[in-house]
Amino acid sequence: MWTIDLLGPLEVRDPHGPLPLPPRRRSLLALLALRTGTMITADDLAAGLWGGDAPPSAPRTLHSHVAKLVSALSPGDGVRMIERRDPGYLLRPDVRVDRTAFEDLAADAERLSARGRFPEAARAHRRALALWRGEAISGCRVFGWALAELDYLDDLRLQAHEGLFTAHMATGSAGRDVAAIERLVAAHPLRERLWELLIAALQLGGRTADALAAYHRVRRLLDDELGLDPGEGLRRVEAGVLRGVADPGVLLRLPPAAPAAGPLTLPRQVTALVGRADDIAATREALRRSRLVTLTGPGGVGKSRMAIATARACAPCHSETVLADLAPLDDAGEIAPAIGEALGVRPYGDVPLVDRIARHLAYDPALIVIDNFEHLAAACAPIVQTLLSRCPHLRILATGRLPLRVTGETVRSVAPLAFPSRARSGTDLASHDAPRLFAESAGLGPLEELPADDARAVATICARCHGLPLALELAAARTRVLSLPEIARRLEDPLSLLCDGPLGTRPEHRTMRATLARSFALLAPPERDALRRLSARTGTFTLREAPPLDTLSRLVDASLLRVVPGPGGPRYELPDLVRRYARDHSPDGAPR
Repeated sequence: MWTIDLLGPLEVRDPHGPLPLPPRRRSLLALLALRTGTMITADDLAAGLWGGDAPPSAPRTLHSHVAKLVSALSPGDGVRMIERRDPGYLLRPDVRVDRTAFEDLAADAERLSARGRFPEAARAHRRALALWRGEAISGCRVFGWALAELDYLDDLRLQAHEGLFTAHMATGSAGRDVAAIERLVAAHPLRERLWELLIAALQLGGRTADALAAYHRVRRLLDDELGLDPGEGLRRVEAGVLRGVADPGVLLRLPPAAPAAGPLTLPRQVTALVGRADDIAATREALRRSRLVTLTGPGGVGKSRMAIATARACAPCHSETVLADLAPLDDAGEIAPAIGEALGVRPYGDVPLVDRIARHLAYDPALIVIDNFEHLAAACAPIVQTLLSRCPHLRILATGRLPLRVTGETVRSVAPLAFPSRARSGTDLASHDAPRLFAESAGLGPLEELPADDARAVATICARCHGLPLALELAAARTRVLSLPEIARRLEDPLSLLCDGPLGTRPEHRTMRATLARSFALLAPPERDALRRLSARTGTFTLREAPPLDTLSRLVDASLLRVVPGPGGPRYELPDLVRRYARDHSPDGAPR
């Protein structure tokens, strides 16, 4: 798809790079792009190209230029970027034009300011202004109505500057803009709103004498140039300065500031996150080096909680930090709306929602947590790729039971918590994370004070749960009715015991059987059949004894098969919970 940038020297690009055009055709494309999606008559196009000096051959020359432009912009799939609509032509509305993005962002910023959401308004104004690279369509010769369009864009640009200065003052950053406002005042000396902002910024910065001097300057200027007195806004600002007002809301008559709230705050953890401090630090470092980090691991290992904790730790470095949970979704078409909902971006007109999200994030250092994508990985990957390619400061932290397989992805495997092979006393347990999580979930108190029998039972429980946080929490819930040795004994059949999780959680987090069923549902029939065959063996096995390489890789990626390094090369192992589930289910995942 073609991209046309007007807010500076005209730039025309397709996915393969820029398109060079001769001067007259550049001007013609600029005229069409100034009114994207709107039919422009041939007469108006001629007037915009030649002004009052159109040659007699103008109609024929115009049609020739249009034909050559259509040929240059042909994407090769039969779609014409420029369409003939009697009595003129139009540029298709799905061509990406930076003017459209600018107007959308500027309008969003004004709406946010009107609601008192000044920090978000400031970000929207900055994104809008960052689209400008100089004077609009500089280097293109246009006339008549096109000049009026350019004046309109220049005025919108000034309004965006004014909105940005206002938002900064409302958030207590008045002093940062004085020099920038003074430069714009010098370029537009009769624009009263700029003078209001300059006087307010000086007053809020503690420079009352300079603020009053600025008011006297603009009063003389308006009288000398226009024979007018200062307007209501200037008089109000002067009155506030004379009264010593230092409140931007009073000086500039702003709406009350809304409480700070992102489009969707990250959920708070209900229970403590045990044993993940080093993992969180490593994930933060990975996010610093890579713009896409994916946390993989078996179901119940705690990927989501670790991602949310990491995102909270990273939040001060990002303009927005939001969560898009894909677990409840059944359809690929719901992915973009879920991400848009997290960011507060809604569908609008015919613009694809992914495009609106990309515009929203175009210049923002935002962080999106895309949680539980595994069942929609094939559809999620191109959306992630598009957002990363179009939003250079965006970072994404994803979680799933397998990688996204997107260019530039850094994959970090989340391992189960460490547990002792055996324990003679509670002291032997205290240095391991799995027993600590179990004890905290069960309310056991200090591990060091456990009797020897209970300590041995906890070590067995942790081993039979393989250090999986979900399994440990489900086992801990049984301490309300069973002793620790009894829980350890019953875990010889773990899938029967590890159930009845909290009702407020997702269905696949209420039982280990449901968690494993979700993992199996992601597999192709040959992969399920391979797991069923592997479930008949115990211990580790070599590559020679493994299923075909593609199947083996898929099972490792899905965290259903463990790689065990060894001196003779890697060996492979089926975790006991996976072995038991696979043994009890047919190749299609149904119970036998």
